[in-house]
Amino acid sequence: MNVCFALQTGVNSSPEIFSITPSELSFYGKNNAVLTGRNLGHVIGVRLQGDLDCSVKEASVRLNTGASLTFHIPAGDKGRVEVCLLLRDGGFHGNASLTYLSAPVCASIAPDSTWASGKRKMNISGSNLEFAEEVTHSHTNQKVTFSKTDDGASLQFESLATDRDPFSSSVTLRVANHTLACPTAIRYLPDPQFSAFYATPAPDHLLLTIILKRAEELQMAAVDLQVRGVQGGEDLDCDIRKIDHSKGTDFITCVIQSSSDAEITAVKITYGVKTVLLEPSRSFTVHFLLRLITVILVGFTVGGCIYYYRQRITAQKNMSTRDLEMDVRTDIRQGCANRQTPRMLRAKERKMLRRQQEARLAWFQ
Repeated sequence: MNVCFALQTGVNSSPEIFSITPSELSFYGKNNAVLTGRNLGHVIGVRLQGDLDCSVKEASVRLNTGASLTFHIPAGDKGRVEVCLLLRDGGFHGNASLTYLSAPVCASIAPDSTWASGKRKMNISGSNLEFAEEVTHSHTNQKVTFSKTDDGASLQFESLATDRDPFSSSVTLRVANHTLACPTAIRYLPDPQFSAFYATPAPDHLLLTIILKRAEELQMAAVDLQVRGVQGGEDLDCDIRKIDHSKGTDFITCVIQSSSDAEITAVKITYGVKTVLLEPSRSFTVHFLLRLITVILVGFTVGGCIYYYRQRITAQKNMSTRDLEMDVRTDIRQGCANRQTPRMLRAKERKMLRRQQEARLAWFQ
């Protein structure tokens, strides 16, 4: 039986329903739903019945302006339900529908850490998150400002501040009168510390490098920061190009589009609700120059050692080559001498024999 056509009493001006917001909701229901229509002044309640429901759910009107009603939609089973308006005389009029869907799911939070002063942009991923009505932190009753995407796949909010760190705060979503826990707790860590900066000029821009300490676990990204360089009394936006993460220290690199030769006198860094004014540090400059000089000296020393070593190797190679050539020449001479000695001996023997024969012949004559 359709509840909206069960009974209609005679009234001069019958109520009509134009819209119900939201028209889709989770099966947990919805607090402070709004119904708009015409001739609503005599309406005292809202009735709902599903296609397969034997019983009728009824919600009382919390606020009636004659043109709109505010009421709580009760929990129900997934599916479509019919809605009609209950009058003081017991009759009901109008005809509209609502659709119950699945409840929100909080799957993860990223990033999963924030600084103690709060206001870090964070993102909840999941499904049906458009039905979430509140986001709460376990360490405070303060309301969290948040926004949703149309597809219900994500929800963005800003972390709340705390006066203690480090610690963890759990996050929950509230849907009607139900609380849903997120599996990821937010870690609260000390605020980051910006220690120094130095500027590198280029023909049409300035390259700024900012040193950030105590930020290893925060894993800060470009979206977390706004950087401006002070040049000639004017604040110039510095476009963050990259953040190099290393143990205990991060290096932020950004570019200021400026052709001026004026010096950068300070850097303003904004994160969350805080703005840090970073001025040039003489000790850092001296330390950087000393390190630069040290690197240059080490480079010259290493280069000299390599040059000397190469020269020595070359000299040894040349000496070895000369010694080898002398040894070869000596061997050649010795070999030649060894080959020529028997010939000389045989020639001398033949000469001696000829002389002896000539002497004998002379004696006989």
